[in-house]
Amino acid sequence: MKALLQVMMSALFVLGAAHTAGAQGAHIDNATCLGCHGTPGFAAAGAGGQARTLFVAADRFAGSVHAALACTSCHATITEVPHKSAGLTPAARRRQIPALCGRCHANALKDYQSSVHGKQVTSGSNVNAAVCTDCHTTHAVARPQLAATRRAIVKECGNCHADALASYTQTYHGRIVALGYANVATC
Repeated sequence: MKALLQVMMSALFVLGAAHTAGAQGAHIDNATCLGCHGTPGFAAAGAGGQARTLFVAADRFAGSVHAALACTSCHATITEVPHKSAGLTPAARRRQIPALCGRCHANALKDYQSSVHGKQVTSGSNVNAAVCTDCHTTHAVARPQLAATRRAIVKECGNCHADALASYTQTYHGRIVALGYANVATC
């Protein structure tokens, strides 16, 4: 009941901000977006009627490398509040992620497109192959220069490649990573 009340209050906040946001056009400030999306439990019906979480942890986003960006820098189709769902299937949404990230990260997109994962997603042979957000998250993107981020890549790869992770952790490099060192061969 408390979660439902929070979502309803957030919706009222956003509806009150809709006039202001509409006047601003595509520039909707992050506080307006987080008025709804910053509410734990915020979700909408997704494919097959299953709930799709739309929650963005404001504190994690604030610590992200993208914190200085407006939400609409990536979510450019959102021009008013409240807004409609993009109406994409999960597979279609996943296929769009590399191009979306590639708008700013062109070199990374080029590398991704020639990777095993990129080829699978592009060809449609494996719509569940890794896209940018599977390894780098959506809204809590860590700085790649940080040792903790470099160490975390092993765990991220292991989310899908459990056998390879089990094997890696037994190697010299895997044991060094487990000790906390980041300047070592990883995935």
